[in-house]
Amino acid sequence: MSIDLTYYRAFVLFLARLVLSVIILKAGINKLPVSEVGGLVKQLPAFLQYLVVIFEIIGPIFLMLGMRFNQLQLLGSAMIAIVMLGASYMKYFVAGSGLISSGTMYPFALLLLSLIFLTED
Repeated sequence: MSIDLTYYRAFVLFLARLVLSVIILKAGINKLPVSEVGGLVKQLPAFLQYLVVIFEIIGPIFLMLGMRFNQLQLLGSAMIAIVMLGASYMKYFVAGSGLISSGTMYPFALLLLSLIFLTED
């Protein structure tokens, strides 16, 4: 007896897209105004601080619009992936969080989730 759950794939992907978008958008909005940003992002040069915030605000919007326009999905998920790759790097190498710690694994999991949408047909 086999159970076929592929019927639910579109719904699960929609939930994943929504959760990823909300998390990243909230992170971007929380960094406004950029001049007062704190945490590890503060250690970046000013132009990268602005780029992170722009990517964290526009990326999720593009990802959601990507349900209708595939090119926006690719661009939005790439923006999120770039930011999460940087966040994973900063947490592990700069902040010294353990490799298997929530500080490092959280942005890494979001990176992997964004890569799902970047590589989706």
